[in-house]
Amino acid sequence: MSQTATAAAYGVFSQGVPLQSVVATLNQKGVQNQDICVLLAPAHPIAARMHEMNTDVYEPRSKASLSRLVEWVSKLGAVSVPGVGVFIRSGAYMGALMESNERSVLCRNWKTLSRLGIPEQDTARLENHISGDSGMIYVACEESDSQRVAEILKETGAQEISSVQLTVHNA
Repeated sequence: MSQTATAAAYGVFSQGVPLQSVVATLNQKGVQNQDICVLLAPAHPIAARMHEMNTDVYEPRSKASLSRLVEWVSKLGAVSVPGVGVFIRSGAYMGALMESNERSVLCRNWKTLSRLGIPEQDTARLENHISGDSGMIYVACEESDSQRVAEILKETGAQEISSVQLTVHNA
């Protein structure tokens, strides 16, 4: 997440929407990977593949696809899957995806969404989507870009889109 982001746009996607394609479209439209956070339900197909990375139980022929998945995940600002793990490239996502600096524990409830700036009245509904088999793509951006990014998410298959203004703390 950009340190200067003043807003964010997000979309909820069913498991049938290829999230790698959504991210590729965002990239083509000028969104940087470090500004993208993907939140996946444990039942999402990508999450299932990520779970395989934590075990030794996978077919040798799937090593190449796992390598591609690791490469894709490692380019993004963050990817979070409750029960599987969290991958954070952008330090700006650290506070939202981790419960505290002292404990590296993945936050698995509405607090994660709230810490991303999503209004509390929306967090329970979104949590239900994400805990099923859906995925959510969250993009940190400038306020002037939030509607454009939300439209890209809609065009790429998001079932629900929204944008939020982030609170900026001056040091």
